[in-house]
Amino acid sequence: MRILITGGAGLVGSKCCKLFVEKGWKVISVDNYMRGKLFGAEGDTKQTMIMLLKEYNIEHHELDIRDERIIPLIRRVDVVIHTAAQPSHPKSIEIPIEDFQINAYGTLFLLEALRKYNKDAVFIFCSTNKVYGDAPNYFSYKKVRKRFEPVDSSLWNGFDETLRIDRCMHTPFDVSKVAADLYTQEYARLYGLKTGVFRMSCITGEMAKAVEIHNWEPYFVKRL
Repeated sequence: MRILITGGAGLVGSKCCKLFVEKGWKVISVDNYMRGKLFGAEGDTKQTMIMLLKEYNIEHHELDIRDERIIPLIRRVDVVIHTAAQPSHPKSIEIPIEDFQINAYGTLFLLEALRKYNKDAVFIFCSTNKVYGDAPNYFSYKKVRKRFEPVDSSLWNGFDETLRIDRCMHTPFDVSKVAADLYTQEYARLYGLKTGVFRMSCITGEMAKAVEIHNWEPYFVKRL
């Protein structure tokens, strides 16, 4: 099996690269190291990919997901895991156009390439729970010891996909990921692509290149 992982040097992408190499898959990675350009040297993921290439048999391309040179790679694979993104709320407020171009247009570009050139491939999109904006804040909570619990017991295990994504506040990041999320769903419904969407939340790990405006949990730990 052959898999293309976008954002292969990032936190989620690097883990995917390792996992599928260890499973015996042919792994192709693309990353343009945009994180370093957005967040500076502290957030740069290039060293992560250098380390991966020393330890694992990965075919890596320094490439933007919006570059047409990715199309020959898309033609070759059975699965695409799309982890590449502009991931920061504060940064999206500074650069809303570029945030849209990376998150929304970049995802649409990949989906359209699959529709045209490799419709049988599976497309997995790493979305975010931030598509819900601040809608969870409109529910009632009570303080239980050192945490807040929803008053409605049906929410004790969290919110599911029926939670609304509009009529609430978002950042440009939220909105661009909503667009990408919905495009991924609609390319399945309209064009028959095999897509899946994972709305992830506050994930971290040893490959996190944490900075103040993104991945704040390990950033706090770094500052202790």
